Amino acid sequence: MATAKSKAVAPRRSAKPAKAAPRPGGAPASTRTLYLLSRAHYAVRGRIDQVLSPAGLTGVQYTILSLLKGRAQLSSADIARHYHVKPQSMNEVIFALERRDLICRTPDPRNRRTLRITLTDSGDATLHACDAMVQALEADLFADIEADELERFRVTLKRMLNALSPDTDEAG
Repeated sequence: MATAKSKAVAPRRSAKPAKAAPRPGGAPASTRTLYLLSRAHYAVRGRIDQVLSPAGLTGVQYTILSLLKGRAQLSSADIARHYHVKPQSMNEVIFALERRDLICRTPDPRNRRTLRITLTDSGDATLHACDAMVQALEADLFADIEADELERFRVTLKRMLNALSPDTDEAG
């Protein structure tokens, strides 16, 4: 008859939470500037999407239309570089805007493989309507912040964007 070998089982200890390792700079993640900036980004992006939904646009689509309004014709690759995404990812957004006749793409006379993107009249009208929606949201979000404090915040954000992409006009 075979006998079962018994394994020694260590007594079970109550689980204690592990001590958090000190973080560089000593600040917990929840108070780090980049953590807070990231949380603010996602919260604002969600609010912008919500505000723009009656117009059938997302925040990303709105920002592309805004970018096109103030600049000469750009390519999809130019826009992708501006937003630090792959051109293939940007193409999906560009196709959606083109299907809605908010933008048009025309071959660049210097390089026929490059398509230059411009706002259509419909895109310009949609952008104008959405600007009012986003302006109202911005006024609501920053209602409790003094004008001089908000201007300092804008300057700081522009400096940060320029530091991240010094070769481009990221502040625009």
